[in-house]
Amino acid sequence: MEILRFAYDNLKRNPKNAYFFAFSIIVASAVITLFFSILGNPYYGISSMSDYVTYAIGSADFDGGIGNGIFAMILSLMMISICVITVFFSNKFFLISKVEDISVMMISGCNVIRLGYFLIVQNFIVLLISAPIGALVGVGLHPMINYLIYKEMAISAPLFAFSMDAMVYCVTTLFMVGFWLILVDAGFVYRMDLNSLLKAKKAMNPIGKSKSVYFKIFYVVVYAYILYFLCTLDFTHVNFFFMIYVSVGIACGPANIFKYIYPEAVTWVKNKLFPTDHHRVISTGNLRYSIITSGMLVTIILIDVSILFFYLCKFRHDAATFMVVLLSYIVSLVLICVCIGYKLSSDALNKKLIFHNMISIGYLKSDIKTIILQEMAGFFFLIILTCFPLLFIISFMFVLFDTITPAFMAGMLLIFVAMISFAGVVMYRIYVNLIFKEAIDKPIVNEE
Repeated sequence: MEILRFAYDNLKRNPKNAYFFAFSIIVASAVITLFFSILGNPYYGISSMSDYVTYAIGSADFDGGIGNGIFAMILSLMMISICVITVFFSNKFFLISKVEDISVMMISGCNVIRLGYFLIVQNFIVLLISAPIGALVGVGLHPMINYLIYKEMAISAPLFAFSMDAMVYCVTTLFMVGFWLILVDAGFVYRMDLNSLLKAKKAMNPIGKSKSVYFKIFYVVVYAYILYFLCTLDFTHVNFFFMIYVSVGIACGPANIFKYIYPEAVTWVKNKLFPTDHHRVISTGNLRYSIITSGMLVTIILIDVSILFFYLCKFRHDAATFMVVLLSYIVSLVLICVCIGYKLSSDALNKKLIFHNMISIGYLKSDIKTIILQEMAGFFFLIILTCFPLLFIISFMFVLFDTITPAFMAGMLLIFVAMISFAGVVMYRIYVNLIFKEAIDKPIVNEE
């Protein structure tokens, strides 16, 4: 009971540390509730939430769109996954913000079990407050989404055709998230002694091992093969196994190129082109670190965006399915940008002391901003560079089959580039604010 009260009081005294975590849970529960409500709407072709599981038995084809089980299951799995990943990235940021509190508790003689209980209690307080708010937001948005889809389908149906099964799926998903958060919190505390807690930012973001040249050649060959495979495929008839095949290829090819080849390319650029540029020497080193620690996130981005982009093109002329996929695509891009934001915010906290020490030895605030700007621009450019060839080829093949128009293709590609670029601009400002939001021992020097 003492730990419970202390955890509550600590969270109440410093609520700002939990804002990002609470926001991610609200968004996740709202999206899951809204999404399953849409899939369970009988006016879209499925009479109940359990039907698409029944339809999926013995069939791997999803040409039927929203009324088909395999399609609904894949789309559901993708949306749940991206929501859960958002929660876990925000939880990582939340854990880093608690390093000082945990260090003080360890100095005071608190054992590992009590420390884990402290973090778990705070997680569940935030979860229990945020999840119902998110579910209510999802329920409130449901009539609006129904209206837009009904309008596209040119039908008249009840706006409040809400499936209570959506609430069951939302609660079940959040229960699973809570269980995994317990394991993450317990593992975080168990792995850390006092010294590593004080350096937890580095401990939670280890630099990956370099791969041999043979592996790198293999990754490039796999990426080239996936692009060639997409160029030669008849997109009018594909099935579930095609999505699995392409997903594995993306995870082995472009995702590993991003994680293992881009860092060395960045290092080569730094050594060959900017050996004396004091801004770029630091920013490229930071960029290399961010790339290496973003491998899993970029893999998820590549698979998620590629499959949703494929669905957008395939079901362009199926009004109900297209609206659901378009909603999923936009929400996924927003959540992806939020995940990137959490990841880079954690990196900002990691590098905060380093930047402050740089200021102490004579760097100006404008120098720090230039370094951050170069790092952010490079990171988001590499994400676009990695994703764009896949999206371009997928959409171009549908243009060749006269499924979509070149204007639609350009619009979808522009939405992707614009949202990622906008996220980069927002992230730059957040990064700068995280670095300079607290006063340091020596004043920050500005250029006259």
